[in-house]
Amino acid sequence: MTSSWASPYVLVAGIGIVAGAVILALSFTTNLAIFDFSTQPALVVSAQGSQLPVDIKESFQQMVKTGDARKTPSKLQIDADFVDPDEHCEFCYRVQFTPGAQGQAGVLFETDKPLNLQDAKRMTFWARGELGGEKIQVSAAGKKSSLDGASDGVKFGVASGDLTLPQTWKKYEIDLSGVDLTSVTHGFGLKINKGNDGSDKVIYFKYVTYDTLPAKNPVSASN
Repeated sequence: MTSSWASPYVLVAGIGIVAGAVILALSFTTNLAIFDFSTQPALVVSAQGSQLPVDIKESFQQMVKTGDARKTPSKLQIDADFVDPDEHCEFCYRVQFTPGAQGQAGVLFETDKPLNLQDAKRMTFWARGELGGEKIQVSAAGKKSSLDGASDGVKFGVASGDLTLPQTWKKYEIDLSGVDLTSVTHGFGLKINKGNDGSDKVIYFKYVTYDTLPAKNPVSASN
């Protein structure tokens, strides 16, 4: 007796469930169409708290050449994945500078999505020269700017003086105390000088990182 009257009701209930699911799906699709993602403000990528440390190679992947290499990119040859096990260079950067009229060239590491690095206390990196004695300057926490004092359209929060590289790897620290670390578009800037003889200069660097540890032995730098 039960099966003779239950089946129609089960069928009706099933049809109702299917109809409800179709209506819900159409409603969701309509709402998506109304919400135009292209008109929403761009999200700022955050690098606070647990998201530090931030590695330049992963977070600032675009490279812009400056100085002699701006008009002649071949003046600054960059191998971002150089490997030399004998020199402890595991996918490090190898940079070769052929001096031109300006006598210096550089590279800026940038991103299209500004990063918030306000919890960072230092930037660290390792570097060495091919022969030793090569001179570089480095910069950190850069932002796009059209103001006076902005070199290559970028204003860095802190920049080192001349660093004379040894022939063996050395760790360097940049103290970020008092530096505005919000909306950073350029995580690292490197400049190489031609030196006294004007010959090609080759330097190596790796592990450029922002972290939350205080700088113990920072290089001389200015904001």
